[in-house]
Amino acid sequence: MEVRLKKAMTFDEHADFILQSIASHDRQIGELHEAIGRISEDIGRISEDIDKLGANMRELQVAVDKTTANVDKLVSVSNQDGINIQALARIAASHEQRIAKMEEAR
Repeated sequence: MEVRLKKAMTFDEHADFILQSIASHDRQIGELHEAIGRISEDIGRISEDIDKLGANMRELQVAVDKTTANVDKLVSVSNQDGINIQALARIAASHEQRIAKMEEAR
């Protein structure tokens, strides 16, 4: 079995290796900073969208409340109409009975 040893690095080779590693890490850190900046902007836009959605939801709730009040009024008026119609039907029936009695009396 043959074992090959790597050649020992000189001081300059070590220095170059370290500088390359630092440069690589610096690029990666720069890329991370850019990504963080983009994410921060995205979060800002999402936050604005959430605020707009909240405002829309409040406006929708106001509209729903108004509609509910209008429907409640319509139901109340409709119920009163039903009561009034029943009263008119009783009055009409009473008048028919009176007319029928008057015609019999003739």
